[in-house]
Amino acid sequence: AHSEAQLAGVLAHESSHVVLRHSTCNMKKQQTTNLLAGVGSIASRILLGNGSAGQLGEAIIGASNGLYGLRMSRDDEKQADLLGTHILYDTGYDPRGLPQFFEIIEAKYGAGGSQLLTDHPNPGNRTQYVDAEIATMPRLANPLVTSAAFTRMHQASLQERTFTAQQVKDGAWKSGSYAAGPPQAGTVAISQNGPSPSQQASPTTGQYGGDGPVALTRTQLGVGARMATIRAQTFQISAPSNWQVASGANGGGTVAPVGGVGTFGLVYGAVIGKAPANGVADEDSLAIATQKLAQQISEENGGLRQLSLIQPMTLNGRLANGMELRGRSPLVENGMALPEHEWLVAMPTSDGDLHYVIFVAPERDFSMLKPMFQAMVTSFRPE
Repeated sequence: AHSEAQLAGVLAHESSHVVLRHSTCNMKKQQTTNLLAGVGSIASRILLGNGSAGQLGEAIIGASNGLYGLRMSRDDEKQADLLGTHILYDTGYDPRGLPQFFEIIEAKYGAGGSQLLTDHPNPGNRTQYVDAEIATMPRLANPLVTSAAFTRMHQASLQERTFTAQQVKDGAWKSGSYAAGPPQAGTVAISQNGPSPSQQASPTTGQYGGDGPVALTRTQLGVGARMATIRAQTFQISAPSNWQVASGANGGGTVAPVGGVGTFGLVYGAVIGKAPANGVADEDSLAIATQKLAQQISEENGGLRQLSLIQPMTLNGRLANGMELRGRSPLVENGMALPEHEWLVAMPTSDGDLHYVIFVAPERDFSMLKPMFQAMVTSFRPE
């Protein structure tokens, strides 16, 4: 699985088998045989004892008895696919996660990939009928695709030792592979050579004044206002004429309207900076660096929810990536922090690192500001 929604789709599919009582129905069909198998198992212990004959008898009975619960029909599988899709949808995940997983399996193992085990016969074109089901559902505004936590666990799991079926049968997993201590999981620290994005995001205390954040009006936010060029040490960008820049570390900075940032943090505006990325040279390495940067930003801001997959784009003839995130805004109403929407845009530097711009606004105001943010990122020029 490449995303949390895909993993959740697999779990939703298997949970659907339980909810729909498929194994129970199959066992009921085999009620007589199962009863005899159970009696046979007891008899083998009494008559054959704990010796090799007894163990062989129980092994044969256990193996054959276990197969009864595995015989899912094509109809069972289709029902589990469709119910699993609704479970994904109802829990806020992108329901496309399930058919995406089918596509991954098919790409890796071929058209018969979804029939890897006899308990999961391929019910046909699963992607097609699941996509048709998704088309009947009202569109979710911000479905969960993945998260920084999933990315961390995915990276850690890829470093774990895996076993072949024969090794499992031979008991290789019992070999005490943890005796030497836990494996050294890889960590992401792309800004070891400089301040982190969150550190760069902090303007000089009191730069814009104000003791606490307040909601700004459209006029205060500069919606529809004339755009002006703002120049900093390492970049220039167009922004509404009432926006100001506060310099940050390593030539980065924060661009925001008056009252949009202060000692309380950034409520409205953009954080601009540069992060080491160990040689971004193509689309794949840019995608990896973007995901790692998003993970780092999430960890340093108390955990952010990733709302979208990486969105490739072209800015001024150069490759770039965008990603939507959600966190908690410094803006508080009725004692509750408002949800915050972040749009991360990352692009490679000439020396293989990353330029990034992080646009920030409370969730309720983000769609209003998105056209302005798009115009700003299009105007961005590194110096």
